[in-house]
Amino acid sequence: CDLTAVRACVDVGSNRGSFALQFRAINSTARFWAIEPDQSVADDYANRPDIRFLPIRLEAAELPAGRFDLVCCCHTLEHLASPRRALQQIYRSMRAGGMLYLEVPRLDFIAREDIVEEFFIDKHLYHFTEQLLVATARSAGFDIREECGRGDEPNIMLVVEKVSEPSRREAELTDE
Repeated sequence: CDLTAVRACVDVGSNRGSFALQFRAINSTARFWAIEPDQSVADDYANRPDIRFLPIRLEAAELPAGRFDLVCCCHTLEHLASPRRALQQIYRSMRAGGMLYLEVPRLDFIAREDIVEEFFIDKHLYHFTEQLLVATARSAGFDIREECGRGDEPNIMLVVEKVSEPSRREAELTDE
């Protein structure tokens, strides 16, 4: 994705703002939204005039329909009450041809005995395998463009595109 061509971007679960600040260094003209419910970690970007900061959970955000060319959602989906509903909400907020970068912890990695659970504002409500994340993204209508980080990496990373409405069959296959 050519970040300089992006007209509107939202970072869902922007945490300490590393993506927001890097994006702004590359593209200072796009409209940029950052959603992060833990306001205590957002000091570096929450008050910037070039970033619309929403100190709420994604489920409470009223995202405009058809607005975003690019959405970044890293280590957020696993904390939400319904990952499929969250992806549907993101889908509606995107322009046709818009790209979504998804990243979640890999179930096989976090299930290892030597992994200690980290402290988060919210615990993980869902755990993903690559197959489940792909199915969930497809059920929301996304087309898989790239599956990154295959193998023993701690995270599953997908690049998906808004291209079609989800089929009823795909939606029924994915649990909320």
